[in-house]
Order: sequence, then C-alpha cells, then structure tokens
Amino acid sequence: VIPVLLPGVETIPEPLIFLKQLNWVRFNTEMDDNALDNLEWGITGRKPDPTSRIEQKYSELSVRLALLLEAGRWREANEETRKIILKVAGQEKEGYLTDEKIQQFPSQFLRHIDILWNGYSSGKFGFNIQKRIMRESKKDPKVFGQRVGWCKEDGWISASQVIYSVDAPEGHLPWGTIETITMDNAGLTAIVDTIRWGTKGLAKQDWQRQLIVDFVDFMNTVTGDKSDKEQMKRNLEYELSHEKAWWEGERLAEIQINKLFSFLINFS
Repeated sequence: VIPVLLPGVETIPEPLIFLKQLNWVRFNTEMDDNALDNLEWGITGRKPDPTSRIEQKYSELSVRLALLLEAGRWREANEETRKIILKVAGQEKEGYLTDEKIQQFPSQFLRHIDILWNGYSSGKFGFNIQKRIMRESKKDPKVFGQRVGWCKEDGWISASQVIYSVDAPEGHLPWGTIETITMDNAGLTAIVDTIRWGTKGLAKQDWQRQLIVDFVDFMNTVTGDKSDKEQMKRNLEYELSHEKAWWEGERLAEIQINKLFSFLINFS
C-alpha cells in the first residue's frame, strides 16, 4: 500500500494515522513530476530516469506537430512550433519570449523539435540548420536573413511572404518562433518620439549624456532597482545614433533575429 496525498491535502488524517508507518507520496500540484517519479519507484521498485520522463513529456507535446510535418502542412506546423515553444516557456499568455526565458529554455526540447523538422524536410529546415547558417553568417542579422530568405532587397519579409514549401531557401522554416514586444499604440509612440527628440536635443555632449544616465541611476536607486551605469550609457549612445525607435522597421527585425541567435546558441 502506498498512500497518496493529492494537492490540498497537507498530511494524513488522524483516523488513518497508521498509514504514516508506510512510505507515502504527496503531490504539490496535479502534475508534480517528483511525486510521480517517487510513486512509480514505489510501485515498480525501479528508480525512474528523470531524463526519460522529460523526453516523454516533449514527445506528447509534439504529437500534433509530427503529424502536420508528415503531411507537409508547413504553415500549420510552423504555428504549432511557436505555440509549443511558448507553452514550454510558460509564455502562452504573453505571446513572446523574454531574454530570461530564452536563456532558461531547455535545449533538449529544441533538439526534439529539430529532429522532427529536419527529418520531415529531408534536412532542409530546423534549428540546427539555422544555427549553422548563423555561424556562417558570423551572426550578422542581415546576412543571415538573406541566406534563409527572410530579408530581400526591399527589406524584411512579412508573415504573408513566408514560403511554406520545400521550395523555400535552406533554414527558411520554422519562421517567427521568437517575437518581441512591439509598441504599436499611437499615443504611446507619440510620447516616446517626443522623449527621443528631447533627449537628442539635450544630449549633444558627453557630459550631458552622463547627466541623463546619473539621473536615471538615481531614480532607480529611489525605486529600489539595480542599474548598470556603463551599460545605460552604451544603450543611450546606441539609441541616439538611430533616427528610428527600436520597434520600427529594420531595427525591430534585427532585434528579433538577435533574439533568435541567443535562442540558437543554447541549442546543442
């Protein structure tokens, strides 16, 4: 007998106190992997391999993706890949990956997804292909974009221009797996543009830029936030060197590509 305490049950009830003499398992959540492993261990007498359980979970998540790829339904497979990545990262509600989530993303899952994309495309699509092209492009976003067919002479392609076919360039799919927050609110854009205009006017000399950085650092101290003044200064210099804001046109596309590069670097 192995007593099992389901979520919400903190301890064995008094009338059943004799069960405490046995090895028992408590689930903190409905899908408590550690508790499930201990229960399996108690039943079979064999300690489960956590790696195999992770692999099983990923396999279950990607069943539909495998069926879509096998049927050559590339558009739906591309969207399914994006949904699965957000689900694994716990970012379904947000709809994008933060830098922290990118760094924490399990590389073994990317390997599993890559095997599916690579296998069903005869080695033409997948994360490993994109990583190789990233290295060959020396991490230049535009060169990479041109190689995989995401960037043309007239600029970066939109979702409607993605080629969902094996005739697409090598590494073309999956596309759009990494998204960033875009500021498309007209009122907010107007405010930020005004701030940028004012900053450009005020920060013509180095001492003026240092003053802005010192002020921001002081405000961060007041609110209890940590800040890196040197990094802030570099960011300010970089931002002031562009006429467009970071969420506009080619700058947004290049940021998305750089985020994809961070994603691919963790993939081995």
